[in-house]
Amino acid sequence: MAPSESSDVHEVDAHEANEADACEMDSPATHVSDMAMALRAPRRWPPSARAVAAALLCHSVGVVLVGAFCGARALSMPDGTGPVLHIAPERVALLVSGAGKLATVLARDPSERLRACVHWHRGQIVGPESIVASANGSLFALDRVGWLHRADPSADGAYKLAPAIAYVGPGRPLGAELDADRLRIADSLKGLTELELPSGRLAVLSNGAAYVNDLATDASGRVYFTSSTREPVELTRVPAGQKPFYDTMGAYLRTMARGDATGRLLRYNPETFQTDELLGGLWFANGVALAAGGEFALVVETLGLRVLRLWLTGPKAGAVESFAAALPGLPDGISRSADGETFWLAIIAPWTPLLKLLKFRMLRGLLARVLPVVLRFVKPIGLVLRLRASDGALVDVLADASGSHVSSVSAVTEAADGRLLLGQLMGDSLVVCPRVDEPAACRSESAEVA
Repeated sequence: MAPSESSDVHEVDAHEANEADACEMDSPATHVSDMAMALRAPRRWPPSARAVAAALLCHSVGVVLVGAFCGARALSMPDGTGPVLHIAPERVALLVSGAGKLATVLARDPSERLRACVHWHRGQIVGPESIVASANGSLFALDRVGWLHRADPSADGAYKLAPAIAYVGPGRPLGAELDADRLRIADSLKGLTELELPSGRLAVLSNGAAYVNDLATDASGRVYFTSSTREPVELTRVPAGQKPFYDTMGAYLRTMARGDATGRLLRYNPETFQTDELLGGLWFANGVALAAGGEFALVVETLGLRVLRLWLTGPKAGAVESFAAALPGLPDGISRSADGETFWLAIIAPWTPLLKLLKFRMLRGLLARVLPVVLRFVKPIGLVLRLRASDGALVDVLADASGSHVSSVSAVTEAADGRLLLGQLMGDSLVVCPRVDEPAACRSESAEVA
């Protein structure tokens, strides 16, 4: 009898096959053997089932690997400089403290007085973080590549721009202060420097700190200055035909994304040539100013949305307290008014819900890769606050709510004649505003911006 063609037939050797051919039907022993071999044979799934199982397995492994890879990347900085850090709950509270404050603050300047400011020599001075004035009314501004410009007042109230008078680069000058014929400069690359205007000689006073941002000098000649972060500034790549410059925004964004509170307030002593740290642990230290009598220093903590007061003399010497908090935006430069009774505070950008996302560590790691693009959608604004020296109370507001005329103010300096000089890190002109007299109706008893 021919062998069966059913799928249950198993292969046997030639001798067994001949014996099977001689039999008319299989014996019981043969059935038992076939069953045992069937049980020992590996079970084979249909091709379709095997394909589905393989796909599911690959998908699961892929999800695990991609998740682990992305998670690891999200918890590290994109430039490979280290991990994204945890932010303490108290810092998270500071980030959200400015929510809902802006509209109330803007309402205090319904006439939007920043729109009365005048732009001089637009397009000729790019990136003047600060503008200072001499006793005779001349304006001095440093552009983003390090050239010092002077604009002299004319009889008709205009300013005549002279050719660049000195070069203080390479570097990125930020804060500046004029002291007779010496211009002290906070250079984010080189450190604390000083330029002799008559000779053009540039000296480096202190270079041990990264990202030096702003400065203020006391009556004895000691210079208080800020180191915003340990993140270094980097030379930008620009299109052909443009001058490269050291970009401070990139270091700021990395500090924000990393959660790195390494900002400091420092003091340089010209008699000993020593630099001492007075305050540390600031999340992007920025502007600095001194009380008229030198009894305290104010330092801006940009990502804390606040201004801190460090007492230098008296029974509170060494104590740190809040001077102004829950600000409606990101504070930048601060300076004392001409009468010493108030301080001018520049708000470079409004508070945005994006700040709420910074409490999530992994999300900050992802944002670090796209922050420059995301920030393009943040609405610009022009905003300057006037704070009372005694308690930090908000006494006046100067605004351009749309930011269409003046925006992204980085520093405010009150000239001897009372006019305000506005620095703009992203601007390209000398901005001069009319004299501002403090209206009594704007006085407040609250030390917190309401």
